[in-house]
Amino acid sequence: MQKFIFLLMAILLVMTTDAAAKRKLPDEVPPLLRDNVKYVAPHWDSRRGSGPSREHYIEARDAQTDALLWEVKIYTVQFKRRLERDVQYIFIKKMEFQDSQLVIWNGAGDKFVVDLKTRKVKPAHKVYY
Repeated sequence: MQKFIFLLMAILLVMTTDAAAKRKLPDEVPPLLRDNVKYVAPHWDSRRGSGPSREHYIEARDAQTDALLWEVKIYTVQFKRRLERDVQYIFIKKMEFQDSQLVIWNGAGDKFVVDLKTRKVKPAHKVYY
């Protein structure tokens, strides 16, 4: 009987531990196209591996060849040491053009504005978390 209870507890522990730290992956942000340039917000950092990145960039790519023209860092997620990283990632959620600017929102509600001529990034609305 004790073996049965121990086995049952072990199975329950494994099942709950595995599920607790999992998070649904974010939807991909649709790229935007303007003047033969495709603007992309990748969730994954291909330069440093295949996992999610704590630094979030916008890439400008040639619409025909997909060659990288330039990139700009929008923000960096500051991780808290005692929390699991997978629940702390804050991904870019939406992009849109407003005149000569690219406006970006992330999953925390932060809003950033990129001047497409100067490539300067300004936080337009910051949520403190």
